[in-house]
Amino acid sequence: MHDWMQINIRTSCELQRNSRKDQGFSLIEMMVVIGIMAIIAAIALPTFSEWRQRAASQTAADSLVAHLKQARIIAISESRSVTFAFTTSDYTMDGRTVELSEYSPVLTLTTANASWTFQSRGTVVNNGDITLATPSLTKIISVNSLGRTFIQ
Repeated sequence: MHDWMQINIRTSCELQRNSRKDQGFSLIEMMVVIGIMAIIAAIALPTFSEWRQRAASQTAADSLVAHLKQARIIAISESRSVTFAFTTSDYTMDGRTVELSEYSPVLTLTTANASWTFQSRGTVVNNGDITLATPSLTKIISVNSLGRTFIQ
């Protein structure tokens, strides 16, 4: 072979070896990135958990308010009584039961009366407040004697 060919082949191989060193990440670089990601996750996880509980509580409260308003409308439009029955883990309206565990496993419901009845005029018997609670948040839903429902 000619000398100039050997020089070209050798420099070409050296260039390939040098360029391989610049490819990819070292183990230390990867460990630093993974460590940073772990720190960020550790900071974000409690905040995310609280956000989930707040969102579940708000969704459950909105759903309960919608069902209470629906019961009032049914009572007025069909000229009949519609009864709500409450337990700590669910509520029943006209035979339809809604489990609070659908929203969050730690959500509980409390009220002074175990059942409310919407009458044909839209008024409520045994009205009052309903408390939906998670360990970190409480929502109070009020129904006045006229059947008007709102979240406090």
